[in-house]
Amino acid sequence: MNVLKNQLSKPCKTTASHPARSVDTKSMPRVLLAEDCPITALSTKELLRQYGYDVTVEGNGNAALKTLSTSAFDFVLMDIEMPVMDGFEACRRLRSEASDYTNPSVPVIGMSANPTSLLRKIALKLGMYDVLEKPLDFDVLTNILRTLKDSPNPSEKETSNCHSQSELPTAVLDKEAALGRLAGDTTLYQKLLRQLRDVLPEKTHTLDQAIDREDFTTLEIVAHSLAGSFGSVGAQQCMQKAKRLCLTARSHEAHNLRNRYREFENVLEQFLDCLENELN
Repeated sequence: MNVLKNQLSKPCKTTASHPARSVDTKSMPRVLLAEDCPITALSTKELLRQYGYDVTVEGNGNAALKTLSTSAFDFVLMDIEMPVMDGFEACRRLRSEASDYTNPSVPVIGMSANPTSLLRKIALKLGMYDVLEKPLDFDVLTNILRTLKDSPNPSEKETSNCHSQSELPTAVLDKEAALGRLAGDTTLYQKLLRQLRDVLPEKTHTLDQAIDREDFTTLEIVAHSLAGSFGSVGAQQCMQKAKRLCLTARSHEAHNLRNRYREFENVLEQFLDCLENELN
């Protein structure tokens, strides 16, 4: 994708930062974030820190379990779809009677880009407190964390329907929606855009090679990660096309792969134009 070489090499403009929320430094609840997408992990960690949480990040379920075996946390945010070990398996092992973790009953909040009713039922059966749709709405998330903190038996609390953002914007780059989820933090938003710009050439090159080899595993992992990244910055069309590519790879639909990838490339080129305007 040669357009990347031309559009992702210009200096960035700076913007004013949104005032940080006050943080109670005397008591910071500890959150373990298990998330394989670096951009989603960055935005979630930075926002939770502004809300007064101490956040540790791990990139897959296996690493999260290792951390939970040596350290205590007040909450766990667990992406359901991760490489090495997914969130379902990690939660199952954590809740197992044979588990040997510091706090096996720690509240676990699942996260998914495709939170279906079936997925939520499985999550609750495995012992998750709830499932949130990505990109996260931080007002919803922090309200849940406050509820969990005040509840005497948070892991047993009944929850409402999955928090789903059913009305997704159709803009190529919906800055307003992204800033709404990021508490208006324009500095963090610019940081996420720059990080996405930096990883796109490598990611799209990997996708090109995986398409040629029909490497379904690589396609699924990279497309899933990109979907999370696009969602974090408000690139809803790219997010949806990356999701479709991910699902096609997961289903091993070789006859649809190239069509799905062309659809993704088309919206990606439109996004790159918007990205250039936003960062320059």
